Amino acid sequence: MVMKLQRYDLTVKYKPGKEIPMADTLSRVFPDGHEARDEPDLEEQVHTVLVNIPISDVRLEMIRQDTKQDKVLEKLIRVMCNGWPEKRKKLCPELQGFWPVRNELSIHTDIIFMGDRILIPKAQQAEVLEQIHQGHLGITLCKRRAREVIYWPNLDLDIESLVKKCETCQTFQKNNAKEPLTPWNTPSRAWQRLATDIFHFEDNHYLIVVDYYSKYFELVQLTNLTASIVIWALKTILSRHGVCEELVSDNGPQFSCSEFQCFLRDWGVRHIPTSPHHPQANGLAEKYVGIAKSIIRKAQSSGQDVYLGLLNYRATPMDGLCSPAQLLMGRALRTTVPIAPHKLQ
Repeated sequence: MVMKLQRYDLTVKYKPGKEIPMADTLSRVFPDGHEARDEPDLEEQVHTVLVNIPISDVRLEMIRQDTKQDKVLEKLIRVMCNGWPEKRKKLCPELQGFWPVRNELSIHTDIIFMGDRILIPKAQQAEVLEQIHQGHLGITLCKRRAREVIYWPNLDLDIESLVKKCETCQTFQKNNAKEPLTPWNTPSRAWQRLATDIFHFEDNHYLIVVDYYSKYFELVQLTNLTASIVIWALKTILSRHGVCEELVSDNGPQFSCSEFQCFLRDWGVRHIPTSPHHPQANGLAEKYVGIAKSIIRKAQSSGQDVYLGLLNYRATPMDGLCSPAQLLMGRALRTTVPIAPHKLQ
């Protein structure tokens, strides 16, 4: 406030207390015997900022010389000395960018300041930008660093443009956060909606089919990847558990061909293809592909039967729920582990 009032010649007049409707608090508690300390004038304050700013004397002299030669800054100094107009539109176009900070601009020894930040002339802006960008700190950190000491209109936009054009910054930038997945609605009954996928594991191809309701999955080894073999494998599964209403799959050639579409139409199944090149959309099938691979890998490593591994998984209760077999068939499966007969009812 003191710096802003330096531009005005004020006339102080005494007004007796009886003419003041309401006395302020400080006038009643002014300490006796203490002299008010004079505030430093504008020159002293700006000089203090100039001395403490972390820029070398050589750089300051270069800024001073380029400021004198900059036509835009020459006009800016003239406006600062003569006074700003009442409205922004009365300024010439090249000075309108300084309008929002007009009350914070000052000049000392031919160097313009915006608050305690030095206004960099046009001739040095590119070089200063490169110095700010040293270390490839990214847009946010470069802005923070620049806002400590320098200023010019559209400084933030220039920093963004420089970083986005930097090949090193683009190569090592962090990936954007992934959009949260939208979960499928849980079906109202078992074997209503199925997820299917084809995967390759140790020189073999498999078709996996997972029930969205019970999480019961079927696994069939394929002799080849033709659509007719995939259709045959699906028919064997649907003939055991019934025809589903919806089948979710990716856009693989076996699922998008006309032969497969005719099969689904004849069996009364609605096909829901997921987004191309986006396996997360068929997340249930992708998850159980990993589970199936784990069961096969562990069985082969331990020399056990793969099909016993699949049986035990289907008969194992899930967290807080029954086993997948109980949710699908309404009964527990008999495994090699001894079990009371009444639990198989």
